[in-house]
Amino acid sequence: DLGAKIFITESSGLDSVTAETNDGNVTITFTGGQLSFTASSDVLNAAGAAISFETTGGDVKLGVVDAGEASIRVKAFGAIKDDTNDANADLIGSTVTLISSTGIGASGNEIDTDVESLTAQTSGDVHIREVDALSLTITGSSGNINVRNAEGDLTLNAVETTGAVTLQSGGAILDGNLTGTNVFGSSLSVTAANG
Repeated sequence: DLGAKIFITESSGLDSVTAETNDGNVTITFTGGQLSFTASSDVLNAAGAAISFETTGGDVKLGVVDAGEASIRVKAFGAIKDDTNDANADLIGSTVTLISSTGIGASGNEIDTDVESLTAQTSGDVHIREVDALSLTITGSSGNINVRNAEGDLTLNAVETTGAVTLQSGGAILDGNLTGTNVFGSSLSVTAANG
């Protein structure tokens, strides 16, 4: 059944939660956390463990996905969006991977993050706002990339697009790969508070 519902209740704690749906509702409840995806609104919320979520139909709108110090992976058939246009963190975790077909975040409604490392893959635009230091990798984009971090350094591994790249850091912008080109794009705008 395409879009069938998934409901799981686990009485013990979990280290990680993985779910894949074809745009159907998902509810996984366990001691210390929960993962829920509401298909009618495309909203994903999760907390309490490392999170891996994929929908093979439609978008994913991020409510709050809080993995603590664990990893997060979100893959969408369409776009990955911010559910609510505010400054509250949508993603909280250590290493985060976002994969989408048509874009990640939007101008004026960026994905708000509190993470250590972010890897993004999409053919569309990427708009990220990070609260502190960030290690960044973006590949596959043919859209515009706009990434800002409020504090700490922004470390660039590889940022690749055929569109424009805008990077703003509350700290320094650093070379993260040490050997190759850090940024590919049609144009580059860089602002850093500390070089």
